[in-house]
Amino acid sequence: MVVIKTGVGYIRLTGVEMCAFSASGKPIALPAAGPAGAAPPDPRGARGRRENTALSMAGKATALLAALATAPSSLTLSELARRTGFAKTTTYRLLGALLEGGLVRRNGTRYRLNDGVSWLVPPADHRVSRIRRLRRGLLPHMVGLYEASRQTVNLVVLRDDEVVYVDRVYGRDRVASRSDGVDRAPARLTAGGRLLLAYRPHPGQIAPEPAHDGPVRANGHDLESVLTGIRREGVAYNYGDLTAGVYCVAAPVRDRKGEVIAAVSLAGRARGFDPVHHAPLLRRTAYAMSVVACGTRHG
Repeated sequence: MVVIKTGVGYIRLTGVEMCAFSASGKPIALPAAGPAGAAPPDPRGARGRRENTALSMAGKATALLAALATAPSSLTLSELARRTGFAKTTTYRLLGALLEGGLVRRNGTRYRLNDGVSWLVPPADHRVSRIRRLRRGLLPHMVGLYEASRQTVNLVVLRDDEVVYVDRVYGRDRVASRSDGVDRAPARLTAGGRLLLAYRPHPGQIAPEPAHDGPVRANGHDLESVLTGIRREGVAYNYGDLTAGVYCVAAPVRDRKGEVIAAVSLAGRARGFDPVHHAPLLRRTAYAMSVVACGTRHG
């Protein structure tokens, strides 16, 4: 089952059954369109067929949203058409409506859910699922890190050029962030995201900043040089690039092959939080979490 949250309510998909329901919980049935996209016959005549077609298009739009929510990365028009079984022309027309409604966003030729849409049930992303399976072993170390630092602790994985927040530990005086509510953020603007970009197996090209020309910047420097420094030092920093007045430091969580599968980070208010000072404590926690990810124990 997948439940998608929008600004006005929720969309739930269970198998091939699709329905929408408002924030108050009142369900609204949406008949699912088959692979060919044909609406079932309706004996009520032309008016009934028009209503049926409208509901069928709503079901198709829901199917597109579900395909984007459960994809491990952004999708092209052709990939979405193949996943849903819809014609490319139908897929393109529906994507246009979803883009206009703010539910989907486009980066070049690829599409993904917009920040205004979040999933209430985890998507079929192996990176997110893998870390969540390790949660019982990782969480005590995150709690210990919070108790030692009294700063917000984040656990993130990389998804395209964004980070997905898998888990957080914080207190009453937690720092507010642009990632609150959507649980995603541009990787280039976060310490955890930069660390994951630095260590991803196939670096590729970093997406340009929206409405900006020239190289992507990080902490006032060219991002590529920053990523090189992260690989050399083993930690990443962020000095207010995502949220003004909030600093952050991140370290890698590795599996038994030595690959970086997640980043654990500390975030605090610029006044009173020194990321460099907290880096050794964070490194020790990241190592302990890596031991959990490797399935081994000390001693």
